[in-house]
Amino acid sequence: MMLPVLRAGLGALVAASLACAGCGPPVVENVPIKDLSAEDGEDLSVTPIPDLAGADLTGEDLAGADLTGVIQDMPPRAWVDVSIPIANDFYSVWSNNAGLAYIVGTATSPSAPPALYKSVNGMTFAIDSGSARPTSPTGTGNFNVLGIGGLLPGPPTGPLYVTGKFGQIWSYTGDLAAGTGSWVAQTNPATATQTVWNVWVAPDGVCFAVGNGFAARKDTTTWSALTGITTPGTDVANNVSGSKAGGYSIYAVGNGGKIWYSTGGAFAAQTSGVTTDLYGVVAFSATDIYAVGLGGVILHSTGTGTWTQQPKVVNDDLEAIAGVNADEIYIAGAGGAILKKTGAASTTWVKETLPNPLDARVFNGVWAGTKAIYVVGQSGAILRK
Repeated sequence: MMLPVLRAGLGALVAASLACAGCGPPVVENVPIKDLSAEDGEDLSVTPIPDLAGADLTGEDLAGADLTGVIQDMPPRAWVDVSIPIANDFYSVWSNNAGLAYIVGTATSPSAPPALYKSVNGMTFAIDSGSARPTSPTGTGNFNVLGIGGLLPGPPTGPLYVTGKFGQIWSYTGDLAAGTGSWVAQTNPATATQTVWNVWVAPDGVCFAVGNGFAARKDTTTWSALTGITTPGTDVANNVSGSKAGGYSIYAVGNGGKIWYSTGGAFAAQTSGVTTDLYGVVAFSATDIYAVGLGGVILHSTGTGTWTQQPKVVNDDLEAIAGVNADEIYIAGAGGAILKKTGAASTTWVKETLPNPLDARVFNGVWAGTKAIYVVGQSGAILRK
């Protein structure tokens, strides 16, 4: 969409006002503006500028658009609350950075399906009623879907992966937006007593999943167990992320301040310097990794195996972290906490302003892309900007 340029007709008035040396700022008050649309037969009609306040320009082609005088000193993007009033808690979110977004979360009863919501425009979410959606294994309790991962930018045909309780990993192959594909349960090394907390998909399509005493890798069609995160109850890995630039640099974080590192095979423990539970991790490169967790802890590593704490902003638990890139990073947490850091070298985190300043919900998941950022959490919470 090409945005029109307003050619103002008040230039002479402004110039005259500024010509007074030493005068204060010009004040134009209650001055009627003459309609010049057809004076002396001259066509002075002007296409009005659309109101851009809160406008969603996702997908709009602004290449070559002359925005002079149209967008000046625009305020930063603001968060918009598009929550769904449901009892389910959302845990993770993924988007293809082109309007399509998926959110996963808890089931409200053993017979109820897990929360699996989809949006094709990035704003309106509805239950994904696609074929063979993930369901609870027979004879088990609530089937909670806790993690989600896919390629970025995600192709319209998937695959997309979700993970959860009872050792479950599901994948979706087909047209994600149209819902013409189907969810398929993945055979994997996890047992029914293990929770698979999350999954990360590398740019080459190789998948890494972690959980309670569990780590595995999928290259093509088969999931294979990885050593290093093996003892349920002791090695509880809550999240996984990585980078691939010449080789894999995979990081998993878990309870008790545990951090594990892998180059694509077995995981090895690293010393985090904290003993509190860690819930979120993101790796922008092999030398730029962040982890967050209980009590507002924020850790950073340059890939040397040493982790450094960054200044706390809140004491609330921090649940997830993601970034548009290393220069724009977001953290989601309890107590309505959404933190942002601007600049790769900066260590300053700032708490974001929410649509409702009194919002104290727990935000469990965050996804960040160049066109939108999503935060999801307690009782159907969805914020977007």
